[in-house]
Amino acid sequence: QVAAHMIKYDSNRQTFSTPGQARFKWRTLSGKSKGFTYNIQTEELELHESPEIIYKNLVSENKKPIVMDGDTGYIDRKNGFAYFEGNVVVTQSRDKIKAHRLEATFRPGGNDLEKLTAIKNVNIKFGRPGKDEDQPEEPSKEKTAPAVVPVSNTTAPSMGNVFSAD
Repeated sequence: QVAAHMIKYDSNRQTFSTPGQARFKWRTLSGKSKGFTYNIQTEELELHESPEIIYKNLVSENKKPIVMDGDTGYIDRKNGFAYFEGNVVVTQSRDKIKAHRLEATFRPGGNDLEKLTAIKNVNIKFGRPGKDEDQPEEPSKEKTAPAVVPVSNTTAPSMGNVFSAD
């Protein structure tokens, strides 16, 4: 499902695109972007400017939506891969990840998020367990990681237990 002021279809390339702001929804994934191109045969979606994706992980303990945004983005539904690049922010409730790039893997053809990887200038802030979401959290110092931080087998208390940082 796509909502936009104008949608162009190119029958030679098997693509449709929009130059302006557009909203889209597919199963548990919804989002918006200023301009996008979708290739019907390859199932690749290029998000040209200021994309925001809202993902609901229905099989996770934490049912709160994961919101991902950045300067540009790309989703390959057929192969189960997506990335956001430039000023990337990922939030779920009070948990927040900032990075230059975020890569996501999910079940090909579906929306079951399997892994998030934050790359370059990674900054992570997790809300304190046991705090009410509506209650303001005490100011805290955010942890800033160097450009590349190797972390293996790391899971977050939320974000669907799918986060790692490189």
